[in-house]
Amino acid sequence: MLFRWALREIIHNWKVSLVFILNLSLGLTGFVTLDAFNATLKTSLNDNAKKMLSADIGISSRRNITEQELTKTRTIVGEPVQESQLFEFFAMVSSGADSRLVMVKAVDENYPFYGELALEGGTVVQAGTPKKIIGNKFVWAFPELKYQLNLKPGSSITLGKVNLTIDDFVTKDSTQMFRSSSIAPKIYISREWLKETGLIQFGSTFTQTYLYRLQNEVETESKKLSLLENLKDPSLNIETPKSTGEDSGKQLQYLSDYLGLVALIAIFLSSLGAAYVYRLFLSRRLKEIAIYRTLGLQSSQAVTVYVIQAALLGFLSLVPTLLAAQVFLPILTFLLNKLVPFNLIPVITKESVVFAFVYGVFISFLVTLPFILRISGLKTSKLFNEEKFTENLNVQNPWSFAPAVFAMWILSIVQSHSLRTGSVFFFTLLVVLVLFFMIGWFLFGLFNKNNFKNWTYRYGLKSIARLRSTSVAAFVALGLGTLLINILPQIKSSIQAEFYLNPNSKTPALFLFDIQEEQIGPLETRLKEQNINLVLKSPMIRARILKVNGEEYERTIVGDETFKTREDEQDARSRNRGVNLSYRDNLAESETVIEGIPITTRYDKNSKALAKLSIEQGFLERMGFKIGDQISFDVQGVQVMGQIVNIRKVKWNSFQPNFFIQVEPGFLDEAPKSYIAAIPKLDTEIKNQLQNKLVKEFPNISILDVERTINEILRVADQMSWSLELMAALALIVGYVVLFSIIRNQVLQRRWEINMLKILGASFSEVRSYLLIESLTVSLLASTLGAFLSMAVSFMLTTWIFKTNFALDFATPFLSILAVVGLSLLVALIAAQSILKEKPLVILRESN
Repeated sequence: MLFRWALREIIHNWKVSLVFILNLSLGLTGFVTLDAFNATLKTSLNDNAKKMLSADIGISSRRNITEQELTKTRTIVGEPVQESQLFEFFAMVSSGADSRLVMVKAVDENYPFYGELALEGGTVVQAGTPKKIIGNKFVWAFPELKYQLNLKPGSSITLGKVNLTIDDFVTKDSTQMFRSSSIAPKIYISREWLKETGLIQFGSTFTQTYLYRLQNEVETESKKLSLLENLKDPSLNIETPKSTGEDSGKQLQYLSDYLGLVALIAIFLSSLGAAYVYRLFLSRRLKEIAIYRTLGLQSSQAVTVYVIQAALLGFLSLVPTLLAAQVFLPILTFLLNKLVPFNLIPVITKESVVFAFVYGVFISFLVTLPFILRISGLKTSKLFNEEKFTENLNVQNPWSFAPAVFAMWILSIVQSHSLRTGSVFFFTLLVVLVLFFMIGWFLFGLFNKNNFKNWTYRYGLKSIARLRSTSVAAFVALGLGTLLINILPQIKSSIQAEFYLNPNSKTPALFLFDIQEEQIGPLETRLKEQNINLVLKSPMIRARILKVNGEEYERTIVGDETFKTREDEQDARSRNRGVNLSYRDNLAESETVIEGIPITTRYDKNSKALAKLSIEQGFLERMGFKIGDQISFDVQGVQVMGQIVNIRKVKWNSFQPNFFIQVEPGFLDEAPKSYIAAIPKLDTEIKNQLQNKLVKEFPNISILDVERTINEILRVADQMSWSLELMAALALIVGYVVLFSIIRNQVLQRRWEINMLKILGASFSEVRSYLLIESLTVSLLASTLGAFLSMAVSFMLTTWIFKTNFALDFATPFLSILAVVGLSLLVALIAAQSILKEKPLVILRESN
C-alpha cells in the first residue's frame, strides 16, 4: 500500500517529479560520464598493457643493471624464457644544417615479444618479424622528424659518431606510452651500433631494460613479487603488463580526479535545485498527510512513503542520466583521445549503470531527508491550520543535513583519490558556499529599504527581499556556476603568462644535459667565442639512499588494495627510484630556503662533521624526511653521509637546472659526475645555429629547446583544459536548470499576485519588467561575485598548487558576467511566459 501511495503521488504530481528528476539527472550526468570514461580507459589499458610493455616482465633502471642482479632475475624468472635487452635515452640527431632532440630506442632482434610497429611502407613488425634495422645502419623514425628535418626514406642522419639511413617512418607504435612521448620524437636503431655512437658514457642519462617472455603467463604477478623481495635496490623498476597499464594511464587518471571534483559541484547544484523543488512539493502535501494521520496513519508510515518516493525518484533519474551521458561521453572521449596511443571506444558499461542507480537513489535520499524528517515532528492540529514550511527551510534538526555534508566530503576524497586534495576541495567549497549565502542574505535584506519611484524597480527588489531564501538559492547556483567557468581560464592564463618567453624572460633558451666533466672547459670556450655564457652549471652525481637515521632504506611495495590515494602512489614512486645529488655555491633564482639555515660554507674534509643537505620541499614531504635527519648514500660504491639542514622551495617551471637534494659544496668534488646547464634566451635564428654547431662538436650532449618544449606542454595542457571546461559547462547548465526550477515555482506561487497586478492596471510589459528586474538583479550580483571569487580562488590555486605567479585575465570574467546575466534573463522569460500571457480574469473565475 505504501509503495502504491508513493508511486501514485509521483504520477499525480508528474510536473514536479519531472523537474526533480531533471535536476538530479543533470548533476549525475558528469559523474556517470566520468565513470564510463574511466571504465573505457581501464579496459583499453588492460587490453593493450602487454603490447605497451611488449613482454610479460620487464626490469629496468637508469643505470647499468649488474650481472649479480641479472643472475637473480633469471633465476626467479626461470628457464626457458626469451630475453630482450634495450636502451632508451635522449640524444641529438642532425641532418644537414639542422638538428633535433630525439628519444632513441636501441633494440635487438627479439624485440618486441608482444605488440607491433606499423611502418609507412606497409610493413608490420611483430614478434619473429625480420627487422631491417638489425645488422644494418638503418633507422625507423616517428613522422615528426620527417617534417622537422625534411627527411624521407633514404635520407642520412647523424647520431653521435654514426651515420645512419632512414629506412621507414613509424605510423603506429603499440609500445608507445605517455611517458616522455611529448618531449621528443622517437627513433629505433639496432643496439649493436650503440657503442659506436659514443653516446652512452659515464654519467649519461639512459634507461636500460631487460624484457622477458614467460612460458606460463599466470605466474607473472607472483614472479614480480618475488623479484621485488629479492632485488632490494629501489632504483630497479620491475613491471608487468598490469603495472604498465596502471602507470601509463596516470596522467589521464589524475585529470579524471580533477574532472570528478568539478562534477561534484554539478551534483551539489542539482541537489540544491532538487531539494528546493521537493520542499515546495512536500509543503503542499502537509494537509493531506494530516488527514491520513488522523485516520490512523502512523508517523513512521508517512515517513516511509516519502522515503520510498525519494528512492523511486532517484531510480527514475537513471533514464535521463544515461541518455545525457551518451551525449557527453563521446565528446569527452574525443577531447582526450589524442593523449593516448590507441583509440578509445566510448561505451557505458553495466557497472556504470549500477553506479548511476546507486548514486541516484543515494543522493535523492540525502536531498529529501531533512524535509521528510519534518513530517514526524509536525503536530496534526497545526497541519489542520494549514501551517506550511517557512521559506527559510526552518528545519528543526540541523543534524539532518549532516549525512549530506559528510557524504559530500567522502565523495570529494574518493573522487580525487586523495585525502588532502579532497578535503581541501571540500572545505574550500564550504567556505565559498558560506560566503555566497551570507553575502546574498545580507544584500537581499537591504532591498526592503529601497525607495525607487518606478514601482517595477521598487517592488521587484522588495520581492527579492520577501522571498529571500529562494532568491539566495538562485544566487548560489548562478554564483557557483560563474566561479567555476572562470577558474580554468584564469589558471590557464597565469600558466601561459609564466611560460611566455618575452624579451625579459629568465627562462633559458636551451637546456643541456649529459655534459661530461672534461667537456665543460671546451664548451664554455666555444660559447664565449660567440659572447654566450653557460649559466646555472650544475654537477649531477648518481647515488642511491642506503639508510635514513641508521635504518635500512628499501623499496616500498604498494599492494593491490581497493583504494589507494594518489599520495600513496606518489610516495612509493619517490622511494622506488635512485637519486641525483648536486651542489652549488649559491641558490638559483628559482630556489628559496623556506625553513632551516642556508648552506653558506664549504665542507672541511678534515672535519668529522656530517655534510649539510638541502632538500626540496615536495620531495621531503613525499619521503617523510625532516630537518635533522641523517641520510647515508651510496655514490659509485662509496658510502657517504649527510644531515638535512634546510628545506628549499623550487620553481620547477623555470626550466632552470634544479635538484631534489643538494649537498654542501666541497663534499663531493672528487665524485664522478656529469653536468647539466642552461643557455640564456637567444634569438630564434642564433639559437638554432648554436644548437647545430654544438651537436657537431659535442654529439653526446643532449639539448632541449625550451621554447619548443613549452609549446608542446601548453598544447597538451590545452587539450586537457577543454575536458575540464566541458565539465564546468555542465555545472553551469545544471545551475540554469536550478534557476529555471526556482523561477518557475516562484511564478506559480505568485500567480495570484501577478494576475492581480494586471487587474489593477499594470501592463504586460510592466509585469514582465517587474519579474525580469528580479532575475537581472540576482544574476548580476551572483555572476559579479562569482567572477570576483574566481579570481581569489585562481590566485590561491596558481600560487599554492602550481607554484607560479598569478596573471589576471579581465576579459573572461567580464564576458562571463554578460553571458550569465543574458542567459538568466532568457531563462526567466521562458519560465514565466505562460503566467505572463494568462488572462487575469482566470483567477477571478477560479475564486468563484
